[in-house]
Amino acid sequence: MPRILVSLVSAQTIPNLQLILHQGDTIDYYLFITTQGMEKQGRRQWVINAAKIPDEKLLPPVVVDHNSYKDIMAQLGKINIDDDQDEFIVNVTGGNKLMAIACMDFFKQVKSEIYYLTGSNKECQKLFPGRLASVKTLQTDIDLHQFLKAHGFDNIKPSNLMHDFSQAQRLLSLFSQGLTDAQHSAVEFCRQNRGTKKLPIDLPEELVELLRLIQYPHGPDKRLTKYDARYLSGEWFEEYVYHRLTDEAGIPSSHIGTGYTLTKGNNPSNEFDVLLTYQDQLFSIECKTSVLDKDAEDKVHNILSSTFYKSDSLKKKFGLFPKVYIATLDRLFDETDQVLPEMKSHYERATKGGITVLGRREFQSEKSISELLNLPSS
Repeated sequence: MPRILVSLVSAQTIPNLQLILHQGDTIDYYLFITTQGMEKQGRRQWVINAAKIPDEKLLPPVVVDHNSYKDIMAQLGKINIDDDQDEFIVNVTGGNKLMAIACMDFFKQVKSEIYYLTGSNKECQKLFPGRLASVKTLQTDIDLHQFLKAHGFDNIKPSNLMHDFSQAQRLLSLFSQGLTDAQHSAVEFCRQNRGTKKLPIDLPEELVELLRLIQYPHGPDKRLTKYDARYLSGEWFEEYVYHRLTDEAGIPSSHIGTGYTLTKGNNPSNEFDVLLTYQDQLFSIECKTSVLDKDAEDKVHNILSSTFYKSDSLKKKFGLFPKVYIATLDRLFDETDQVLPEMKSHYERATKGGITVLGRREFQSEKSISELLNLPSS
C-alpha cells in the first residue's frame, strides 16, 4: 500500500521539511502542490534538496492557481489515485488559505491523514480523520545545512576552527580584565595584518608578550599567518561561543558553525559569526570583542548599527528569521544597573528590534550559555 506525502509549497519551507523528516522511511512517494510563483523561486526544489529526496520517489508536481478554488480542485482531480491502495499523508501548513481548504476538501474523499504544524514547539495537529484535533510532537532535528538548504543556499561552508576551547578561555580572561595599552597595541597590530599572508618574523614586543601570556604557539618554525592575525584580533571570541555551545550545551557540530558567508541570487554576500540550529529554529550570534571602534581621527563609533543591518538582511534578502544575539566584551551597564550613555541608544534600538545584547557582565557571570541565550528547554 503506497504511502504518499503531500506538501503544499509556500514561502515557509521548514514546516514541509519537518513533516518529511518526521515521516522518514515510512513514505513511498512525495507529491508537491505548488504554484507558478513558487516554482519560479525554486522553493519546492529547496525542500527536496534539504530532505535529499531521490528522484524516483518524486511524483510530478501539481501546479495550481492559488487564487482559484475551482482550478485547485481541477488540478488535484488529475492526480492518478488508486482508491484501494493509495494512502495520503497531507501537510496543509504551507500554501495559502484557499490551497489548504481545497486540499482538505479533496483529500478527505480518499484514504488520508491531514496534518497542520503550528510552528510552536514542533507541535503537529492531526485534523483528519477524527472529530477533535489530536496533537503530537514531531521527532525532528534539523541540522544547520538542512536549514540553510531549505532556504535556497548552496556552497554552505563555515570557517575552520583554529584552536581548542582552552585557548579561547585564556583570551576571554584577558579581555574581560580589560586590556592594557600594550595589549591593545598588540591586538591592533593583528587587526591591521588580517590580510597579510605571513606576519614578520620580528614581531612587536607587545605582541610577543601577549602571545607568551596566553600560551599561543609561535616562533621561527611557527610564523604567524593571516589566520592567526584574524583569530587574535577577534575571531577567537566566535570560537569561544562555539565551544561553549558544543561543550556545555551539547549542540552537535552538525548544527553549528562559525564564519559563514551566505549568498543568494544577486544579493551581496553577508558574513555571520556564529549560526546554529536548535529545536528546528535558527540562531545568529554576532561576536564582537568590542562594539566601540576608533576611526583614523580617533573618533569613537559604535558599530552595533552594522549588526542591525545584518539582521535585517537575513530577513529581507535571505528570508531567514533567526533569533539574533550580539555578544560583546564591552561593559554595557554601570554600577546602578543602568545602560552606559555611550551604549544607550544602540542598546535600546537592539532590544526594540528583538535583538538580545550580551555584554561583559553576562560572560563573567555563572550562568550557562543556555541561560544566556535563553535556549528553549528540550
